[in-house]
Amino acid sequence: MKHKGNQMLAGIFLLLLSAIAVVFSIGFAMLLAEGGRVISPLLGSYQIHPISLGPPIANLILWALFPIPFIMTLEGGLWRLGETLKMRDEALGYKPDNIWSKIAGLLRISDYMKAALFITAFLAFLFLLIHEIHYWPKSISASLIIYAASTLLYFAIRKALKRIAKGVARKFRKGLPTYQLTADGVLIKLFTMASKKHPDPAPVYIRFDEVDELRVFTFTEAQAFLKYNIGPDLDLGRRQVTDTAAYLKGEIPRPSVYTFGSARSDCVFIRGAELFYLIVFDTDDVTDLLEAYRSFKALDRDKADL
Repeated sequence: MKHKGNQMLAGIFLLLLSAIAVVFSIGFAMLLAEGGRVISPLLGSYQIHPISLGPPIANLILWALFPIPFIMTLEGGLWRLGETLKMRDEALGYKPDNIWSKIAGLLRISDYMKAALFITAFLAFLFLLIHEIHYWPKSISASLIIYAASTLLYFAIRKALKRIAKGVARKFRKGLPTYQLTADGVLIKLFTMASKKHPDPAPVYIRFDEVDELRVFTFTEAQAFLKYNIGPDLDLGRRQVTDTAAYLKGEIPRPSVYTFGSARSDCVFIRGAELFYLIVFDTDDVTDLLEAYRSFKALDRDKADL
């Protein structure tokens, strides 16, 4: 798939950042306590100073936390590559025939070029960093032992930490839209105002017979779809702003465009003649919504065939 390349390059970029972070941090962890002068064939002679906060307890905390940049970029890169491999060709089938979609095609090519440039630059920097650290005055130090122990501890409890992170994420997603199925459509509560002065706006009602497409995107699919299929569509942006304001004032029953959400895998795309919704719900599973839509359309086709 043409969009997979862009997403994969983003993952590779993050993995390169993690490689730079681990080389940099290990280099400083192995540096002699007093630092020293470096004589490099490339950069010449220069003085390198150790990283220290002074008190032993402060340095222990520093080196225990030093793996964080490496861990975060590594996890980000692995997550991005994993999500890229799950991208489906059929998910990104809809592409409007307008100027914005054509611009999106040019953006994809531009992003390829920028990603290739950045990756080349980061590869060069990584090799330079390894080259320079080779000439640094180094030893097996307490800082290196603390760094290695902290890194190993993270990977030992990685699965447990991920479960905790998911639980925390569920708490923070409160306030996201919710939905309720009806006989021939779906009732969506877009906003919870949580204020007596500003009561919740009426739920949005969408009939399945006015929907041409309803599918579930992963985060990377939704991101690629908006950027490379839809493009910088100014009309969609204008409609979202004006319709949302009018909806919150009670002037219209629903906005025609709604693309707010967060980085989760159950991003629902709803498209019709006057509808363009890319929406994240406060739930782990939207299978019932997808099945209800498919069942309605199948029944509709059967009626048409009679």
